[in-house]
Amino acid sequence: MNNTLYSLARNSLYLLNRAYAQWSFLVNFALYSFLWIFLRGIPPSTSTRPSPSEQWHPGVFISDAQSPVGRETALLLARSGYTVFAGVSQLSDGRSLIDVFTSNSPLVRIPGGAIHSLLCTTTDKTSVHAAAAAVARSIDANPRTKLVAIVCLAQLQQIAPLEQMSDAAITESIHQNLLPHITLTRAFLPLLRQSSTQSRILLLTSAIGYTPLPGFTLTSATSASIDSFSRALTAELLLSKDSNNVRCTVIRYGSITTTAATLQRAYEEHLADPSSSGFDSTGHLMSSHPSASVAETTTNSKQRSSYVRLMRRWSRILYYERQLGSPPLHIAKQVKDALTDAWLQPCYTVGWDALLAQALRDFVPEPVYEWLLLKVFS
Repeated sequence: MNNTLYSLARNSLYLLNRAYAQWSFLVNFALYSFLWIFLRGIPPSTSTRPSPSEQWHPGVFISDAQSPVGRETALLLARSGYTVFAGVSQLSDGRSLIDVFTSNSPLVRIPGGAIHSLLCTTTDKTSVHAAAAAVARSIDANPRTKLVAIVCLAQLQQIAPLEQMSDAAITESIHQNLLPHITLTRAFLPLLRQSSTQSRILLLTSAIGYTPLPGFTLTSATSASIDSFSRALTAELLLSKDSNNVRCTVIRYGSITTTAATLQRAYEEHLADPSSSGFDSTGHLMSSHPSASVAETTTNSKQRSSYVRLMRRWSRILYYERQLGSPPLHIAKQVKDALTDAWLQPCYTVGWDALLAQALRDFVPEPVYEWLLLKVFS
């Protein structure tokens, strides 16, 4: 299939995805409206939408804004009239982001939007709290700006059989995928609570938390934890006297073209390195566990050979994900939908593969679903 056909297929799948998003919006809008009007349900809120005529440019904090998804989200929201606080790992990333935003023609953006960059390493609790304090000072200096949302991005995807992963790799998965969402939520919740309008917490995570896949065992586990965390936190905040203006949701995304490209390159390096048990979305290889003695190394080689078929299948899947996955901009548009909906949905799903897997998981009987999964990877 040539690039033109891949491009046509990708655009067609995107249109179908957007059609589903609109259908989901209408269904949820109708249900929430009924509950609000007749059963004293949650009232609607449009205060998270910018209003240039009223000089209202709500603030949104985005973690990991140097990543492809974070970058596109920051640019899209700023062009839409939001005041974006972009958390970046290096000041040069922040300057680059601001340069791209200011270099665009004013005709392609709503007046009043802005990007302010600040250092924030999501795996460092001190750095996160310092970023929250910096946002608080900026808001205090501009009474017309209130923080109405935070967008938390998951960072790491790992492909490796669990029994070959080292303890360090397992710890890294938890520290990079799960704990940052909790740390960011706790650090920024007091700011969100101060807003007189409804505020929102958007947690982005891989859809494989809902539809777990072999090889992604740890990533599936941490992503599922974020999904459960979001639902429990939403109910907790609604029942709180001081925080019932804050809502939380999870945005499940499927394959992303940039991530798939990095994983595909890492797979080639994984093949050439006998000591590698797998690879991750930063392009790094993971060492096998254990790996101390000659006998253990022989055991690792046997374990690795037993998973050759699984890893080879992922190589093929990653090729198609790179061609047909969602560009980062598509994820950013879903974030904007979640910010502007009158009623925040409990979860959002973006990406044709994520939607297909979700439909199979919801409607196909468990024995058949398991059989299909084995067929795909065998």
